[in-house]
Amino acid sequence: MSGKKILIVDDSDAVRSSLVKIIKQKKEDLQIYQACDGSIGLSTFEKEKPFDLIFSDYNMPNMNGISMCKNLKEKFAQEVPPIVMLTTEMNKDLMDEGKKNGVVIWVVKPINAKALEQIIDRFLK
Repeated sequence: MSGKKILIVDDSDAVRSSLVKIIKQKKEDLQIYQACDGSIGLSTFEKEKPFDLIFSDYNMPNMNGISMCKNLKEKFAQEVPPIVMLTTEMNKDLMDEGKKNGVVIWVVKPINAKALEQIIDRFLK
């Protein structure tokens, strides 16, 4: 499992900390990178790629999660790993737009630790 990398993009320090804690309990040897908005997430991806999984919020300042996904898809195409959108949004149009741009799972907050562990198991074997 060594060398696997996750990018967490969320404007909430509490959410990022919570995700890191859950992920580290499940897989201690993962490298976790964090960004507080989509713009910083995009630049972090560019500097630190490749990643094995991205968790992103939708509602963030500067660049929302779907805009980040679109940019990743346009600039890095085949290098973009599965993206999990963690958000309070349940709008079907947003979900469809996310799916078009690389979002493989849409998770409505609050985050369920068990569901998060299943996602990690699925994508980081």
